[in-house]
Amino acid sequence: AIVVLELLYISRRISCEMYPTFERNCSNICLNPSDGQPRRLLTYPDNSSHPVRIPYPAWTSARILGDISCILLTEVMNYSAILFDTTTLYDEHVVSYAAGCVDVDDNTCQQRNSERPSVHFTLESWNGGARRANGFPDAFRPPLLSVLDYDLNDQWYLWSDVLESGWSHGRLSLDYYRGYNATAFKPHIYFDPWTRLFDLLPPDSIIRCSVPDPGNEYGRASKEYVRITGDARVGCHHNDSVWFSPSCR
Repeated sequence: AIVVLELLYISRRISCEMYPTFERNCSNICLNPSDGQPRRLLTYPDNSSHPVRIPYPAWTSARILGDISCILLTEVMNYSAILFDTTTLYDEHVVSYAAGCVDVDDNTCQQRNSERPSVHFTLESWNGGARRANGFPDAFRPPLLSVLDYDLNDQWYLWSDVLESGWSHGRLSLDYYRGYNATAFKPHIYFDPWTRLFDLLPPDSIIRCSVPDPGNEYGRASKEYVRITGDARVGCHHNDSVWFSPSCR
């Protein structure tokens, strides 16, 4: 799990100077086919008409909420709507888009166009988004922002053939947490090696551990980790791309 989390961290940043964005139509029919009635539009202060712009960032839960919002707005409320694909995994970017910021990496939002924002609301605001919004002046801070906070149910999801292989070959219950005690069992032999993840990730999406990431407000916090745990082995492996926790070394 530690390896996967670290890989998720290093793959967050898209390796390009500007973040590409795309507009996607709400074209999937779910509840009701169009009855031919004109779609409702939003009217801006200059009397121009625009569809509702729904944030569609790159993490799965936000995309599911975006699709649901698209269905409700178009098929239930009869609005014209589009999905604004941010292509990144930063929830602070979505807040910046909602505030009309031109440079979504600028946490002061010096350049902005609040009359024509890229999105009209946010769907998932996590800690990064909350920090970004709290740093904005009241004059253009998106209102009613709250941090998404709920209890998660942790589960394992295993292919049936993997589960059966562990039991038939090693009498190992891979759906039971004690089966992952590496001092007594070898559960790793029933799974792909961790290096397989690098075969699936685009090479230019991997940020090396030693490369600073100025756009990321979290950082590795390695000095703080050493101070708290006393574990000074914070160097990364596999071409400076993966850090292993003490239990995985």
